[in-house]
Amino acid sequence: MIVTATVRTQAELDEAEAIVENLGVSARIRLEEAYGAQDSTFAAGLPLGLVIPEHLALPTTVRNAL
Repeated sequence: MIVTATVRTQAELDEAEAIVENLGVSARIRLEEAYGAQDSTFAAGLPLGLVIPEHLALPTTVRNAL
């Protein structure tokens, strides 16, 4: 699951962050921020059918061995 929020100001960003964190806790979902990966996370959240594991640079054989 990917959660995104669009805001216009820093104040709205702080409020949106608090709201999303509180909703995650109440839904018992552990959420993590996508530091340094905001662009790919945003793309993954679009309703385009993008399957992120298919676009990883790590070969499937290596991923399966982990």
